[in-house]
Amino acid sequence: MQSVISLILWLKMLYFLRIFKSTGYYIRTIVEVVKDMRYFLMMLLLTFIAFGDSLSQISSSNPEGKDFINGSFFTGIAFTYRMVLGDFDTNAFGEIAVGYVWILFILCTVFNMIIMMNLLVAIISESFAQVNSQSEQAGYQEQADLIYENSILIPRERQELYCKDSKYLIVAIDK
Repeated sequence: MQSVISLILWLKMLYFLRIFKSTGYYIRTIVEVVKDMRYFLMMLLLTFIAFGDSLSQISSSNPEGKDFINGSFFTGIAFTYRMVLGDFDTNAFGEIAVGYVWILFILCTVFNMIIMMNLLVAIISESFAQVNSQSEQAGYQEQADLIYENSILIPRERQELYCKDSKYLIVAIDK
């Protein structure tokens, strides 16, 4: 549990890096990339499940001790994930349906490694280009979001003491 809290605290550092112009832009880029990737990640997970289930079904058909996935449905998904990352351990494919396993292996590597990963690079490039074209505005937007999110820390009486006349922050953009 301590490791999870430690990770969350370090990731919270990204929140505070939004204060600076030089790093706020990158934080905005990361947020936009993650938003744009959400549907792609669902499709990628679906392909991991499909290939992982197929491979685990074949693996469980092998005689005892020759099960190359060594476990359940979830280890099949993990096996597919490792294949996409470049772990090409093909020595232990077993004795049953070896040709079919090779076909699945090739399909998985071509589809997930080449097609899906290149699609991921295209999505990230498009998000980066979109944020890059509005870099100055994105930096100001991050700072305004940070001010808005932390405005609750200042008591209402104190806010009214300093901000009676200028209640709102207005940004004008010349089109």
